[in-house]
Amino acid sequence: MKYFCHTKSAHYRALFVFILVMAVLGIAPQPIYAATITVNTVADNTTDDAFCTLHEAILAANDTPANANCGTGAAGLDTIAFNLGAGTPSIALSNPLPDITQPVIINGATGGATRVEILGDGLAAGNGLALVPGSSGSTIKALVLSGFANLGFAAIVIESANNRVENCLIGTDNTGLAAAVTGNWIGIMIQSVNATGNVIGGNTAAWSLAVSEVKKRKGES
Repeated sequence: MKYFCHTKSAHYRALFVFILVMAVLGIAPQPIYAATITVNTVADNTTDDAFCTLHEAILAANDTPANANCGTGAAGLDTIAFNLGAGTPSIALSNPLPDITQPVIINGATGGATRVEILGDGLAAGNGLALVPGSSGSTIKALVLSGFANLGFAAIVIESANNRVENCLIGTDNTGLAAAVTGNWIGIMIQSVNATGNVIGGNTAAWSLAVSEVKKRKGES
């Protein structure tokens, strides 16, 4: 009778061979997808009321939930989805959104919506979405961002690497055919030497962006 000993070294050899084959075939490792966090209200608060706001969803994806409304994020690439109805639902911010500190996909084309509109007109100061260090590998897609028109602020700030911004309308109305009533001081601001490998838009309709210059800054008539 023969006995076979399955050792750790055999596991490591098998893993090395697998990785080598993947590399030869040009198959890149895929991200590990984790939790889906669904925004189900257009309110902007962190009230413990059983509704998940965008503000709370970002905190949950950052693994720092304000309460149990959105659940918690998980290890891997969380997704923030929306369940706000058809068309282009609008979220009017009354407070700046938290910085995004973990990789996340924010997808406005969910829950029946074409895009989700995020309006910064009610802010005295602050950016729209900020991908800060730690958020590398994120995707922002199918959003409309306008009203971030205070001096020095932007609709999207990128300070991390290998992110994607696609199928968004920035500084336009929700049709993409006209400038927003209040535009953005800066549309997309990339402001770090570590912010490399980012892809803004693309060469297909599904990835393309519409970006408008500021039509009216805060305080202008």
